[in-house]
Amino acid sequence: MHAALESPADRVAQNGSAEATRTRSASDAHLSSTAATGLAIAALLVIVSVSLADGLLSSTVAYERDTTVFYYPLMSWAAQQLRQGTFPLWSPQFFGGYPLFADGEVGLGYPPALLALITFSPDRALVALRLMHLWVAALGAFALARSWRLPRSSAVLAGTVFALGSFLQAQIHHENIVRTAAWLPLLLACVEHALQAMQPRRKVGWIACSVLVLGLAGLSLHSQMLAIDLIALGLYGVARWLVAPSGLPASGWRRLGAIVGVCAPVVLLGLGMAAVQLVPLLELAGFSPRGSGIPYADSAAYSLTLP
Repeated sequence: MHAALESPADRVAQNGSAEATRTRSASDAHLSSTAATGLAIAALLVIVSVSLADGLLSSTVAYERDTTVFYYPLMSWAAQQLRQGTFPLWSPQFFGGYPLFADGEVGLGYPPALLALITFSPDRALVALRLMHLWVAALGAFALARSWRLPRSSAVLAGTVFALGSFLQAQIHHENIVRTAAWLPLLLACVEHALQAMQPRRKVGWIACSVLVLGLAGLSLHSQMLAIDLIALGLYGVARWLVAPSGLPASGWRRLGAIVGVCAPVVLLGLGMAAVQLVPLLELAGFSPRGSGIPYADSAAYSLTLP
């Protein structure tokens, strides 16, 4: 009995065929994973959109006194001025004169709000901005969960809980609180990817994304919520240093250096991007009753009392 000898050409052909099969399998797996992620994101967006179904169908929105005497009238007047070709830094028609841009709550320095005011009627702009920021909140929480290697189902749950949870839903009528808070999970997700990135180009890219997200949060604008975002970022960095060092240098000080090397430029450049809104607000604060400080009892009036 004689075994057939395999020629070098046959071996090359077989190896090439095996390699092509592996490549095709990897490509199919990647497409399948991408499709599954796309379906998860689509489901998440639908779930979140249902919470604003009334607004999407009839412009009916949740409101309270701030909506009717502050946000909506200012948005309507600002939209009218923008359509007339005027960028309204000041409004003579509210409160005996009002620094519309410096206050920042209408969002004239915030690109999504400015675009909505130009594109939609004021009532539709209000609904569109609420929906957009609930989407941002949900997608940011989804991205953060996935950056922690959690399964898609857990990421969808995280996005749903954050976007439809008690805080954002209770504050939905405070437009700028929701806008600033919505960016926090996405900020942490981008920072996490920057910390995990091994290639300098990828790290710089994720740092740039983090700067953009923090800049948008700063432009949104709610100063207390922005402070909370920054505190959360700082606590996240401390947690990655002391509690969850995976993917970072083994040495504690080198790990701290890696974290500071990401977070410091994000904070400095992000706040620098938002300075066009933050600096006028700081100047305005000096002329307000709160510029000289308020009693502790007033500042803590809505806080929970510890037992």
